[in-house]
Amino acid sequence: MKTAFWAVPPAIRVKDLDSFITKALYRVQENKEYADPLTGITDQVGVRFVTLLQSNADEVVEFILSSEAWSARIDRSFKLELPKNPKEFDYVAVHIHVEPVADTVAFGHVVPPGTVCEVQVKTLLQHAHSELTHNTTYKGELKENNDLVRRIARGAAMIESTDDTFELVARTMKDATARLEEMEHGLSKYYATKLDTVAVDGLLNDILLTAYVKQLRDVDTAEAVAKYVDGRPVLIDVIEKHADDRLLFRAPGVLLVFYLMEERWHLAREAWPLPPSDFEELAHLAGFATS
Repeated sequence: MKTAFWAVPPAIRVKDLDSFITKALYRVQENKEYADPLTGITDQVGVRFVTLLQSNADEVVEFILSSEAWSARIDRSFKLELPKNPKEFDYVAVHIHVEPVADTVAFGHVVPPGTVCEVQVKTLLQHAHSELTHNTTYKGELKENNDLVRRIARGAAMIESTDDTFELVARTMKDATARLEEMEHGLSKYYATKLDTVAVDGLLNDILLTAYVKQLRDVDTAEAVAKYVDGRPVLIDVIEKHADDRLLFRAPGVLLVFYLMEERWHLAREAWPLPPSDFEELAHLAGFATS
């Protein structure tokens, strides 16, 4: 997965020994499953995954549950609890218990079956909520503060609403930029295949593509651009000759400009986003008359 997929870098932690002893020996009356601490205390090892969007978190959960590298079961999921308490807003995240199906070597140690790791998957807002309210799980005086409990519930409701809004915004942005990203990916791939020069897919490339992509026809695709440039190998020679000293020729979007000069000259010229002299130079080098 891309690094940007994570809102917070994934974190691994081993439960503190004092915390384990306290939970095993002094809280056993509260949690009878702790009568066998080694199997009952399931968060001895913990992993946390924090994503920006709920859909990203859902992908992580699906991957964990579908992998054959371990046995996995959901311990807690706000989506599963929602039908039981639709009017309540509380802690929101997914907790999954995983354990190896056979002896597994991790960090130089053999981990046998029966060793449980708790995986928490949550969005950035859900993570902030759990970090802020963690103490209320243990401190009775806080749990009895009705105003605080109400505010926490209100915050959880706002988080759920905001996560939904983020999803809508992300989908809208993805739909709006789908053509741009398709063109960018296609041209970058073609550029890398045809030229030894390292492309610069940065701001300059974005400026070129953004100026034209919204106005393209359905037939104006990255494949169409590639086919056109294949038929005019002189354009590759032009790029290779000038790429070392001109950033413009290292932007894959220049391929689209050459294509439009041939196919839609008026658009190429009118929508050109950089100084006119640069357009004139490109046209001249590609063999197009500018007058």
